[in-house]
Amino acid sequence: MKYLIAILITSFYVFINFYTDDYKGTEVTITIPELNNLQTKTHLENEFKKERTIEYVDGSLLTNTIVIKVDDENFSKKKIDHMLEKWGCQAIDYYYRKLNDFKAN
Repeated sequence: MKYLIAILITSFYVFINFYTDDYKGTEVTITIPELNNLQTKTHLENEFKKERTIEYVDGSLLTNTIVIKVDDENFSKKKIDHMLEKWGCQAIDYYYRKLNDFKAN
């Protein structure tokens, strides 16, 4: 009986650790045709870093994209569009990807 309780507790622990969904935010990739010089990239990255709902920012001149990590409960596409317009840019595509923390103990 003692072993049965130990096995049940261990099974419950394994289930909780491996099968719960640990939500970690959303990665948003924004395609911006006007993102073709270092100055624009720097301005946009600095603008996004000021926004408290954005946790991470990285831009690429090669692909004309900016990748941001956001909490989608507080994410506002309108706010992003407004920030882009401030620097004379316009997004032509938004790609969203949910992020999860996969545990491998």
